[in-house]
Amino acid sequence: MEAAKREPARFDALYRRYLARVYSFAYYELGDHHAAEDATEATFVSALTNLHRFEERARPADGEVPPALEELTAREIEVLRLVAQGLSNAEIATHLVVGESTAKTHVSRIFMKLQLRDRAQAVVLAYESGLVQAGSTDTK
Repeated sequence: MEAAKREPARFDALYRRYLARVYSFAYYELGDHHAAEDATEATFVSALTNLHRFEERARPADGEVPPALEELTAREIEVLRLVAQGLSNAEIATHLVVGESTAKTHVSRIFMKLQLRDRAQAVVLAYESGLVQAGSTDTK
């Protein structure tokens, strides 16, 4: 529980996202409610303790393309970074020195290739894949 006390926000996020699944599995395996609760707590504490190791491995190196984005061209990856930073098509066009319709085409192709419905999904994917990180304003 010491790890949960050091980083309560991270523990809470893990707990909310995975509680039902972890508990269900533990109950299925152990067949006892109290044992399942103890196993669930131990699982979360262990995950929190080791989370930093997995975050470091999941973060792509500079210039490396995350596996989820391998089918994008270099220009589309650049556009996705800009979308993740909240830029509109007009702002992307200005940044890349292209026409607004060209920027819009890049965004549309990204959505099509990655099967995304909207910009919100694109932003989530960019962060989850490690393409961009919170607080980053780098527009490579």
